[in-house]
Amino acid sequence: MNPHDIESAPFDQYQRYRFSSDIVAAVCGPSCEVLEVGANVHTNLLAFLPSARITFLDNDLSADAALPPNTVLGDARALAMPDGSYDAVVALDMLEHVPEADRARVLVETLRVARRIVVFTFPADDPALTAAEAATNAVWVRHFGEDYRWLAEHALEGLPKIEDIRRIAGECTPWVHLVGHGELQLWRSMMSMHLIKEAFGELAPAVGALDRLYNCGVYAADRAPSVYRQVLVLAKDEASSASVAAHLAAPTRALKPDLPQEIARALTALGSGLDALTGRLGDAEQQGTALRAEGDTLRAEGGTLRTEASALRTEIDRLRATADGLDASLRQTTGHLESTRATLAERDARLAFLEGELATQRTKHDELVAALHQIWHSTSWRMTAPYRLVGNRAAQAVRVGRRAPELIRRAGGPAAAMRRAVSLLAAEGPGGLAQRLRHRAEPAGPGAVAGASTQQDYERWIDEIEPGLMAAATAGAADRSTRFSVIMPVFNTDPDMLDAAIHSVVDQAYPHWELCIADDCSSNEATREVLQRWERDEPRVKVVWRERNGHIAEASASALACATGDWIALLDHDDCLAQGAFAAVANRVAQEEDLDLVYSDEDHLDTSGRRVCPFFKPDWSPTLAQRQGYVGHLICIRRSVALASGGFRTGYEGSQDHDLLLRASREARRIAHLPLVLYHWREHARSTASSPGSKPYAHDAGRRAIADHLATRYGDRFDRVDDGEHLFTYTPRFRMPERCRVSIIIPTRDKIEYLEPCIDGILKRSTWRDFEIVVLDNGSVEPRTAEYLARIVGVDPRIRVVPCPIPFNWSRLNNIGARESTGDVLLFLNNDIDVITPDWLETLASHCLLPDVGTVGGLLLYEDDTIQHAGVIVGMNQWADHVFKAMPPQHAFSPFVSPMMSRNVLAVTGACVAISREKFDALGGFDESFVICGSDVDLGLRAYRSGLVNEYLAEVRLYHYESKSRGTAVPDNDFVESDRKYAPWRVERVDPYFSPNLDLGSPTPRIRTARP
Repeated sequence: MNPHDIESAPFDQYQRYRFSSDIVAAVCGPSCEVLEVGANVHTNLLAFLPSARITFLDNDLSADAALPPNTVLGDARALAMPDGSYDAVVALDMLEHVPEADRARVLVETLRVARRIVVFTFPADDPALTAAEAATNAVWVRHFGEDYRWLAEHALEGLPKIEDIRRIAGECTPWVHLVGHGELQLWRSMMSMHLIKEAFGELAPAVGALDRLYNCGVYAADRAPSVYRQVLVLAKDEASSASVAAHLAAPTRALKPDLPQEIARALTALGSGLDALTGRLGDAEQQGTALRAEGDTLRAEGGTLRTEASALRTEIDRLRATADGLDASLRQTTGHLESTRATLAERDARLAFLEGELATQRTKHDELVAALHQIWHSTSWRMTAPYRLVGNRAAQAVRVGRRAPELIRRAGGPAAAMRRAVSLLAAEGPGGLAQRLRHRAEPAGPGAVAGASTQQDYERWIDEIEPGLMAAATAGAADRSTRFSVIMPVFNTDPDMLDAAIHSVVDQAYPHWELCIADDCSSNEATREVLQRWERDEPRVKVVWRERNGHIAEASASALACATGDWIALLDHDDCLAQGAFAAVANRVAQEEDLDLVYSDEDHLDTSGRRVCPFFKPDWSPTLAQRQGYVGHLICIRRSVALASGGFRTGYEGSQDHDLLLRASREARRIAHLPLVLYHWREHARSTASSPGSKPYAHDAGRRAIADHLATRYGDRFDRVDDGEHLFTYTPRFRMPERCRVSIIIPTRDKIEYLEPCIDGILKRSTWRDFEIVVLDNGSVEPRTAEYLARIVGVDPRIRVVPCPIPFNWSRLNNIGARESTGDVLLFLNNDIDVITPDWLETLASHCLLPDVGTVGGLLLYEDDTIQHAGVIVGMNQWADHVFKAMPPQHAFSPFVSPMMSRNVLAVTGACVAISREKFDALGGFDESFVICGSDVDLGLRAYRSGLVNEYLAEVRLYHYESKSRGTAVPDNDFVESDRKYAPWRVERVDPYFSPNLDLGSPTPRIRTARP
């Protein structure tokens, strides 16, 4: 929703967002912190509170990597936030969708995380309201043959009873406010028109005009004894309660003086819409018996609409009376407006000055970035990295000093801070204390910053970076001859969206294409008229007119059957292509003739047409594709490969594209990813881009497609596909051999306070029992260590201690452990790891035993439950680093993939890395020229170069109290070896499982806005 045009919002949305946002602004101020619970992927509240810092939470988010900024997954019954995290919590029309037994818990939890107020809106249980909803639902049923989803849920869960809500609220806080808003019959009339509009697009302009008139004028006086919506406000203290009461008691805004005339004009427009429908009725009657059913429907709707128009005229009379009483308030408001205009003029002048300053600073910034880029890629910069390490640590010390007052305050005062520091010093030594201070001295909340800035960064990327990338990718395409067949299934598509989708093909800069459309027996005449016009006017547009509706897979197959191009490209009927899409693909496939499948990056078009939610994808990641349809669009497949793969299959409706992609990936010689945004998903009420629950049948089809693919690819090794934690995500399971021993290899030196819980967790929480633990004692000197090691060997015969009294070398120690072990799978583990996931051993082992998989690692968490490891990106921060480090483990918005999705990586951390013994030996083990760090990345790179893929598995979760048993100092030799062996990905090109459009200097995925 556009903040500058909120008055064009659907009236029902405007009601609840305007009322609640006004309360929040009055009590907490416009720049407050707000949590919206039950927001789905919509960010409408931001349009009404543009200065607020809003977090959007829902328990049912799409698995698509691209979600709106600051959107998190969560359960309102158990919010994962500290007490008092937000000034206000808002839950709009959510409570009625919560089971009755859970509503009390939702009120308690939302009040707990609020500092001042909680605002709920909901329809309450009332005979008149129930009847109004039933009548409104009947309108939808008449046209679409099924219940309107949201009203059906009201009947399923039961609307909240006002007396129950009052009782529960009174038990939570003594400061409760409950008011009604939105006259019931007016709501029914306007909502019915909205539903009818979905069937008859001709009415859209008239209904939109009514929405705007309601929002601009009627809303302010829309109160009556019988209302549709209740507004419940819970306050945390008396002062906040008083502010709520004062706001609710304030006089309503005056109606516009010419409101009745504007409503009359809107009703005239509505009448014109009715006349158009009447004309369609006459046409339908002339066409004979086959169309008389539609004529009856149109007659009935004509009567319904005229009844609703009459109700609105009655409402005008009531509003005229209200307007007379508000004239004085209008005159007073006019005086205030004059004063406000003067203030705004002053602010506009100040803004113009600041914008000029910003432009100057941006120019300086870009010049500095260009200079830094040249320095970073110089030989002298790379070879002096070990010496800069000293400077980096000095800078960290300065940051700690600057933030010392804040750190002391957060610790609870000087005395508490001192006690904490002494405790850490005793437990972890000077290195551990220093690391803690450095971590806390960094700017807080990288995820919070990323979410807020992503859209701004993306708009800058579109303006400054994308044009150059597209120019380079499309240069010389005019000389290419590759022909593309665009596959587009269509059924009752909104005519404007369909026209825009076709235009995006016709307007391609590259001319060698054909558009193969299969109309799946659309009943919407406007849809058919668009197709007929394009079929007539553009010879490259082919339309197959199917005689019966067979759903999207059959329609796609019909479109493919008429394709004659070298490649097929898949386009949904309501989305759009970038103008240079085919030119970029044509160039790539001409340059690399063994390519059989190409895909691109993508973004969304919001309801105002703005490009949002970019998704910058990794190169082909089979592990990710087995868990989520991340490839999305644009997908181009060599037509011969698509046909050899079996084309589109019925029974996979909603996931037919991903099903074809998986089968084609097995046939393809090579798959390429174009890191360009060539496809724009359109967000609207029925699209999965806007609503993740809009196609639940597609989730089941996706699971079956993945299961078929894995059964074909891995045979008896494959077991099943489980549903993931989120919609449209999946977790494949693979079988373990009957006899498979996992050797867990743990180097250690004293520090049994970490080793003991590590081993206890393995013994007590692991469900796979065929394992051995090989403890490599690297010169422990404490008597209690010797006692503990002697004791555990006697407790469990699966534990062995191997003395290794050599100078510390992580690589050499683990190679010794591999030789001393007997298992089929080697699992190298730090001694400060603690098991969370019980089936971690069989999950890691079953994956690394797959024939094409090399090293495998899991999701490692710091003790504060933020991410320590979710895969290594080679080249990040000039060497290699953990992407998502210090972010919360949430399936939330990011311009990259979600950290909660398993995927392929170049390497995983050596703190927990599994590999089959056979592959470890074939690769030559760890490179012992690395002393402390680097050999884990080097092993992953060697596996990748040998044709294997490495995997990060998000379903395997462990705690990692990083480097607690040893310091973090890195010897110069490890930098030298890394510089030599991480090539070419460290400097010359980007890690294939990251994106060149993302910033390699930030573990939090951020869009790269500096020119290359």
